[in-house]
Amino acid sequence: MKSFVIKAACFILYAALIGIVFPYCLDPYNVFHTESIRDNGVEPNKNYVKMSYILDNPDKFDAFLFGSSRVGAIHTEKIEELHCYNMTYSAGIPEQHLRNLETLLANHIIPKKIFIGLDSISYTFQPEALMDCLHCPYEYLSESWENLYGMYLNTGIAVLSLPVIVPHQVWGDGYVKGFYDNGSAIDYGQISSYDWEHAEVISGSIGYADYLEETIGNMRDIVRICEENGIELVVFTNPMHPVTYEASLDKDWFRFLEELAEVTDYYNFSGLNRITSDNANFLETSHYTAETGDLLLDCFVRGVTDDELLKEGFGMLVTKDNVGELLDILKGQVGQ
Repeated sequence: MKSFVIKAACFILYAALIGIVFPYCLDPYNVFHTESIRDNGVEPNKNYVKMSYILDNPDKFDAFLFGSSRVGAIHTEKIEELHCYNMTYSAGIPEQHLRNLETLLANHIIPKKIFIGLDSISYTFQPEALMDCLHCPYEYLSESWENLYGMYLNTGIAVLSLPVIVPHQVWGDGYVKGFYDNGSAIDYGQISSYDWEHAEVISGSIGYADYLEETIGNMRDIVRICEENGIELVVFTNPMHPVTYEASLDKDWFRFLEELAEVTDYYNFSGLNRITSDNANFLETSHYTAETGDLLLDCFVRGVTDDELLKEGFGMLVTKDNVGELLDILKGQVGQ
């Protein structure tokens, strides 16, 4: 009997080590290390980690930038008179931004200003498609410990991450420091190694769903909440590489721009123009560079515009009264 008890105890201990301690300590997505993420080569679940960090440090920032991974190129520390944090997370869509904003307000965090960057990702992904380890939103994971631990205390997921974690070369202190200081993900001076001769739409750059009307509804709710709480809202569209942009046209991009203008004013940076047509302004066909991100800040933060670019629709402030003018410009660029 004693031998059986010892064996059973050893088995339970072994199972606990394999099933709980190992995935908890390895923590590839950094959900158990929200105040001290590790540069392990696996992209963190930024929605969960960043929201946890902000809620634990409610007085650190007074403005937030929301968007997909593309807005990771915008360095919010350059926004004067605000302590703005870049909430960029992979495949971020307005439905998630809305929930995050509601969570902030429920925890008495009322920002002075909210920036939201939109693109083809914003209305072609359904929330249900973003319930995996990388994208799962803070609100679901924080509902109960079962949701969080049920998803991430997974030995299989931990084992599958080892081929990425083991050979990964740590980038240095800058990665982790930048994550908490401003949240931006794309640094200045990054050199693209993309094969531009074979440029194509990168997987995940555009979803497969038609979530346009729901996204417009989410934006309408965000506008209402900001008005009710005295939050200044700035909306803009991200520059898209021509390969991705042209693919987005098949996903009703023009209709999205038109319906968005009925809900809120926004700055447009999409289209075929001098900036988006230059591969030097992109890392690949999905993400633009930090230097390009500065051009956006110059426009919607400092009011600095370029007359020639404005003629191409780049930096244009779009309203429901002039959206037709923008669409005429953009359609002319593609021969419509």
